[in-house]
Amino acid sequence: MRSILINWIAEVIAEFNLATETNYLAITIMDKYLQDNEIPRDQLQLLGITCLLIASKVEDVNTPTVKDLAEICDNTYSAVQVRY
Repeated sequence: MRSILINWIAEVIAEFNLATETNYLAITIMDKYLQDNEIPRDQLQLLGITCLLIASKVEDVNTPTVKDLAEICDNTYSAVQVRY
């Protein structure tokens, strides 16, 4: 599942024209979180998009909005869930 999530994150980064470093940082944040926490399989995409949001705030000047990130998940998660 990790490799599928990483490929999906890379696609999202390309769609929003984010920095390559954002990809590496998002994956690092995700891996560090998963080392200490277990999450349900249906929330992996939520974890990925949240890590991407955090990484983009560090690495990019123009970051995607929480609403845009929720929409890229086909509105599976709300903007509130992405923020928390």
